[in-house]
Amino acid sequence: MKADSACKAMGLTMSSAINIFLTTEIIGRLN
Repeated sequence: MKADSACKAMGLTMSSAINIFLTTEIIGRLN
């Protein structure tokens, strides 16, 4: 169970990091 929740937390963190990266990329191109 603990390993599963750790995997989910990692997945969410990765998704957030990718979203932030993409957002900054798009903003950088618009400017």
